[in-house]
Amino acid sequence: MNDETVYIFLDVDGVLNNDIARKKYRGTDMRMLNDNNLAELANLVNKINKHYLIVLISTWRYYIDNINILKKSLNKYGLSLSDCLDIDYTKSRGELIIEYCQKRNILFNNILILDDTYIGELSTRLVKCNFKFGLTKQETENALKLLR
Repeated sequence: MNDETVYIFLDVDGVLNNDIARKKYRGTDMRMLNDNNLAELANLVNKINKHYLIVLISTWRYYIDNINILKKSLNKYGLSLSDCLDIDYTKSRGELIIEYCQKRNILFNNILILDDTYIGELSTRLVKCNFKFGLTKQETENALKLLR
């Protein structure tokens, strides 16, 4: 890793919450976040040990209430949300991330995408989570390898 800022492009559903937790609480509302997944994100950020910015790429960015829930949950773990992708229904998530990086001269080696969906345009920068479990130690290890 170099001394550059690491941009963490963060999805929520399937990363910071998961299917097992949702079933445990017998709800269909995915607006709850899982403490184990949040703690693992904090663990990842601490291990990166560099300046980081979290950019929300999830559909959670469409609703201010969801953004506020996320901010409050991240703050509990000493993390903060820095920005959100633009909302543009004509472009894929990958296209929006590329556009975001190009506008800000962000090198692709300095980005990390945490998502449970495949992002073909940026598959080499993606750490794909399993929706059933969300972000786990295995994905943290994969992310750290990717950033080396």
